Amino acid sequence: MRSLIGSFLCETQVKVQGLRFQHHCQIEDSLHGAEKSFIFLHEIIQAKAAFKKWRLVPAPKRAEILTRITNRLVNEKERCSQEMTREMGKVLKETRGDVQEAIDMGYYMAGEGRRQIA
Repeated sequence: MRSLIGSFLCETQVKVQGLRFQHHCQIEDSLHGAEKSFIFLHEIIQAKAAFKKWRLVPAPKRAEILTRITNRLVNEKERCSQEMTREMGKVLKETRGDVQEAIDMGYYMAGEGRRQIA
């Protein structure tokens, strides 16, 4: 789905069973508060729509998807850490810890999904 918000193109793709989650929206610093609020409202609406589909996926399948996403995050850990450092202004050691925290949480939640098989 593509939508034009102001003069910014937002692209959202949600395909739960086919494991395709993609979103891209560029927000520039020159936008005013109301414009940014409108864009974030769009993001919330998209997230709610995705959740309605995601919640219908059986827990074991969600666990499998989370494991795949987490494995990819493990493979991209350093790149993600570097990017977060640039975007957030944190020191690299701290962002590495943040990414590791996301990895740990991903594996934990995937484990919880696998437990719901029975």
